[in-house]
Parts: sequence; C-alpha cells; structure tokens
Amino acid sequence: IQIVPNNVVSWHAGTSVLAGRSDCNEWCIGIEICNNGVGEVYTNAQYESVAQTVAYNTALYHIPDLHVSSHARVALPAGRKNDPKGWDWHRMWVRVDTLRASWPFDIQEWHDNGAVVDPRVITT
Repeated sequence: IQIVPNNVVSWHAGTSVLAGRSDCNEWCIGIEICNNGVGEVYTNAQYESVAQTVAYNTALYHIPDLHVSSHARVALPAGRKNDPKGWDWHRMWVRVDTLRASWPFDIQEWHDNGAVVDPRVITT
C-alpha cells in the first residue's frame, strides 16, 4: 500500500547520503517493507509488491538500477540502520527483470497524464 505519494517527502531515511548527494528524504521514493528485523521471513507478496514498485518507478522516473538502495546503505552514521535485514536482493531483481520483459505497453501509459517528473532514487 502506498501511503505517501511520490511527490511528497517521507521521512524514511533520516540523515543520509547516496552517490554524494545528502538528505535522501528530499529526493528519494521510500519503500517500507514491514518486518520485525530479527529473522522474520519476507513473504512472497512482499517480494512481488516491491518488485512491481521498483520496476514501475525505475522506468517511469528513469532511475538507474544502481540507485535502488537500502536504508542500511544510505543512513548516516554508517550502521545506524540495517534494513531491510535479510532481504533477498537477487530474488527481487530476477522478478523485476521478468516484469520488465513482459510489459504489454509503454511505461507512459501507466501514468495518468504522461508527464515524467524529476528522477528519484528508491530506498527500502
């Protein structure tokens, strides 16, 4: 469920930096994956939902895959956040690639008015 629209700031990353650019909250799309962080297994539905969100938003906003990141990677100071702990990135990327390969229409058709806004980075 998307709670915060992509054009609204969500305070998910806190003090952060990615690729030399600080304050990820201001320019990132935040994806929160509910999990207790101490070994709870992520569900198939969570992997599917995140893969669909990543595939769609990377295409819509022209986000390079290498800018899909995690709170653990962007949070300052290093080690302040560790999520998504235990996330299988390979599994997610395999599904993202499958979704991209089977899209029946151009990504612009998914957007209400066809407008593309500034590229953003996604963190989980």
